[in-house]
Amino acid sequence: MNHKQTRRDFLVGISVATIGALYSPDRSLADVGGAEAAAKRSRVIAACTKRWPDNQGDCSAFVRSVAQDLGFVLTGNANAIYTQVATNPWVRIGVGTQASATAGITAGEGKFVVAAEQSEGNGHVAIVVDYRNGFDSYSKVDRDKAVAFWGKLHSVGSEYERITRSWTAADLQRVLFAYRIIA
Repeated sequence: MNHKQTRRDFLVGISVATIGALYSPDRSLADVGGAEAAAKRSRVIAACTKRWPDNQGDCSAFVRSVAQDLGFVLTGNANAIYTQVATNPWVRIGVGTQASATAGITAGEGKFVVAAEQSEGNGHVAIVVDYRNGFDSYSKVDRDKAVAFWGKLHSVGSEYERITRSWTAADLQRVLFAYRIIA
């Protein structure tokens, strides 16, 4: 086989793979250095920070108000929100612990990520945010944990806490994570 042809094929393959990795429909080609994603992450955190004090005692009211600030419509209680984020145009990340780690990464990409659990009576919902704003000082093993804001019915929710503080390990196995792209 011709070494020049093999090298050329290799370089073309690398170029195509690189362009494919750099271009994503979720990311603009003009997003040099991730500024667009950083701005979207900041918008989510700003909306959460703004809406949490008034809605810390009601998870669904909190999620609805943050969604509205970001240009999305969610209605009803936590069970109703679960049903909405489980269908199009929401993109399903998955269910359970592994999905929570992916949800943290997805939030870091500047997407609006909702965690939702249905249960008899009333479920529970939270907003997953980028961990880097509050947890860069944590050890590497802790950095992959999803971080969220949530209200808690008839109590006080939490802001910028690990998702494992919102659900027990057993309950987390039933939590659905889904996202929407922020305009």
